[in-house]
Amino acid sequence: MSPSPRDLPVKPALGVGMLWSLLLFANDTGEAWLGFQRALGKIEADEGTRELIARAIADYVLRIGAGHVILGLLGAAWVFCWLRLLVPGTRRPVRWGLVLAGLSTLCLYGVQITHLPTLHDWFPWREAWTDLFTPGVLAAVLGALLVGLLTVPLRRWGPRSPELWRRLGALGVVVLVLLGLTWEPAPPPAVQNDGPNVVIIGIDSLRPDHLASEGYLRDTAPAIDAFLAEAVRFDEAWTPLARTYPAWSAILTGALPLDLGIRDNLPAPEDLVPELPTLPQVLGEAGFHSRFVTDDSRFSYMVPELGWDAIDQPPVSLQNFVVSSREPHYRAFHAFFHGPLGDLLLPVGARNQAFGKSYRPQRWIDRASRELARASAHERFFFATHACFLHAPGDRIWPWHQLHGQRGYRGKNRFRYLRSGSARFLNDGSPSDRADLLAEQDVRIYDSGIDMADRHVAAVMGQLREAGLLDRTLVVLLSDHGEEHYAEDLPYSYMGPNHGFHPYGDGQHRVLLAVRFPDGRGAGSRVEGTARLIDLAPTLAEELGLDWPAEVRGRSLLPLLEGADEGTGEVDDGTAEEREVYIETGTTEPRYWHARHRDYPFESVSERYAVDAETGRVHIRTEFHEALVLAKDRVLQRGRWKLVYRPEEPLEDDPFPARIQLYDRVADPLNRVDLSEEEPEILAELMAGLAPYLARDGMALPRRPLAEGPTAEPGDLLR
Repeated sequence: MSPSPRDLPVKPALGVGMLWSLLLFANDTGEAWLGFQRALGKIEADEGTRELIARAIADYVLRIGAGHVILGLLGAAWVFCWLRLLVPGTRRPVRWGLVLAGLSTLCLYGVQITHLPTLHDWFPWREAWTDLFTPGVLAAVLGALLVGLLTVPLRRWGPRSPELWRRLGALGVVVLVLLGLTWEPAPPPAVQNDGPNVVIIGIDSLRPDHLASEGYLRDTAPAIDAFLAEAVRFDEAWTPLARTYPAWSAILTGALPLDLGIRDNLPAPEDLVPELPTLPQVLGEAGFHSRFVTDDSRFSYMVPELGWDAIDQPPVSLQNFVVSSREPHYRAFHAFFHGPLGDLLLPVGARNQAFGKSYRPQRWIDRASRELARASAHERFFFATHACFLHAPGDRIWPWHQLHGQRGYRGKNRFRYLRSGSARFLNDGSPSDRADLLAEQDVRIYDSGIDMADRHVAAVMGQLREAGLLDRTLVVLLSDHGEEHYAEDLPYSYMGPNHGFHPYGDGQHRVLLAVRFPDGRGAGSRVEGTARLIDLAPTLAEELGLDWPAEVRGRSLLPLLEGADEGTGEVDDGTAEEREVYIETGTTEPRYWHARHRDYPFESVSERYAVDAETGRVHIRTEFHEALVLAKDRVLQRGRWKLVYRPEEPLEDDPFPARIQLYDRVADPLNRVDLSEEEPEILAELMAGLAPYLARDGMALPRRPLAEGPTAEPGDLLR
């Protein structure tokens, strides 16, 4: 018997599906609009830039809207199939359809809360919900519920009814299409080539002292520790600037950011590509195919002019920069469009760590593995990755929000870093144990990010091993910079996990640097001599038998590997010169300064940025470059001694006054006690060493560096 027209509720189902999808879209868009209005109210920009920002936001919302149209059609098919199974011939298809749509959404959100909790800050019990359930458990419960619902049509038609199986088949097709929205093939394996090859695995913000192999309290990274057991580790490795693009520029050129003119992330267009040769260029001339992959391009990105043959990164655009700062909560969209179709609809959100609420780390790990497989198809390759799992915003999805004792925590930073919360409790006279609780959770979030990085390292090393490439591939594991975490009596006003804002602490400046040689040389050894990221390019060139085609401050680390003592014995250039470490801050904020610190010629952070009309890229305004350089804090380290230079506002008789401090890093790694009065000879020696770096910027040492007295009391800077 043919179904009656009433038994085929196509139009009601279509109406319900589109209406429900529109309601979800409108609700999420209204919430997003409020967030953007608050953010735009704080932005100091001209009308042209504001128009560009508005267009970027509108384009993002329209793309999400296109996804909701697809969801509306699929929702209509879902409702249609269930109406035909549960209430065929009903006289109220719209009412039943709305009930089905509402219940389906609640079930979907119930699972999603456990997986992507920061998308659901509306839900008052999400902490308890995520601690009680896992996505797998809830999916199993819902699956059992759906099977139970299917007993209704089973009783109506009987198990042998062709009509039942036709209707179940239609529902099965809809389910497969919904699942297909998120499906993507597994990455292909790498293939063996002739080599030699070079791989750099970069982990943003990774502190080596958070690894079990350095005695850390948690086993955060078994794959990284396994790598270190096969590699040469440089225990005293340092970044020249705790920001990603300047640090990677140093890695690729062997030169300091000071020499390259790249003084922070997002340099002006004329400064983006250094004039010195880069590793991709030098290796490219030697026949290497070069490929770079990253999951965050807001503040640091690569361009082909650096010599890369292929670059895989989120779109470098104003949309990425602006929308990620206030990521909208498009919950239904992110439930289904996190596969190839979602990448097509919303390229800016594809495997983009900046959109932390919807970011799925495993997707990017698989993407990096896919790019490695493509690189291995060449006779020899240079493959580099930069993973930002530990970086802000630090949203944690399942299972990472359950790692390292996070279960049961009920603070505001349960699922992401509380960027400035600790400072509120430190500076308002509240009990310090409250700040301790917040800071401890931030560290647990940080450590769970190391687990993500560990999976990436395991995937890359596993791929190389399975393809038989390890005996012909030199692998470098490094971090571009570290991260500062809370401790009591810090010599600055702590505002949450940070790097590049101030000169204090080893946590942000000491980096992981380890090299695994194809022949197993030095496996498991630890080198104590000073190493710097600027030393990597000359090291790789020497190991590969290539001449580095420029004079740079970086020097090969191979003599250290061979046991040379650079503090007292001969080094590669035949002198007794010790490797000194020069570090500077990036652009910073007044909350990290002492009272008389040199200021910027603008008040708000947004004023320092401009948008390139041709490329849509955000960059630091050229007119502010000089002021940003003059206000930089600087560090010079030799062995255990650390000199800190903090510029102050010019005086009539001294154009470059500064607060000068001296710290013993070994005894005081957090830089709490200034020893400049107790060690005047060491202070004078390091000041003389800093002078050439200042002169490079047209500056000079202060005429009376101790006129105001040293800052021996940590609280002096907390104003």
